[in-house]
Amino acid sequence: MKHDIYKSWEKILDPKILQESLMLVSMFVVVYEMLEDVIVRRIKIFYTDGFDEKDEIISPRYQSEVKSLNRSPVYASIAWLVNNEVIDDADRATFEVVKLLRNKIVHELPMLIMTDGIPPELDQRFSEAIYLLEKIEQWWWVNFEMEVNPEVDSADVTPGSVWMLKILLEVAGGKTEHYDEFKKVFTKC
Repeated sequence: MKHDIYKSWEKILDPKILQESLMLVSMFVVVYEMLEDVIVRRIKIFYTDGFDEKDEIISPRYQSEVKSLNRSPVYASIAWLVNNEVIDDADRATFEVVKLLRNKIVHELPMLIMTDGIPPELDQRFSEAIYLLEKIEQWWWVNFEMEVNPEVDSADVTPGSVWMLKILLEVAGGKTEHYDEFKKVFTKC
């Protein structure tokens, strides 16, 4: 028992271990929140009919074609994505597993850091969340953005949220060798 308590405090009192743990779980939560935002926001924008002085004007079709699929905006949007073959049932299941880990991390962070440590599946879930984010964003680009700008090759395009994610991951990981490249691309826009 005494050994377990010592090991727990050892994790917290070692700044390098604590910093690495906090960085990993923080970045995972950021990626999850970006994924959830893309899932909901992109569809809502698709159903936006314009703007008034306060906010966007959402088409009544959003209620009948999206919100009617589930009370939760996230799950209604996921159902819409599946129905429109953006993602499949395996992707939906992957989202659930990613969300479960996100919830565990957010609700049990002190216990994870002190006793359990970083969940061993974090790397895999991290990759899965990024994969889903990129898949959804790429679909929107190919199916809608290219309609407006057909001369652009979809293979040459990295959606804005994916760029943001790459920048966050590099800077958070202490790697900045591509940072100047990101900056150059951004300033050309």
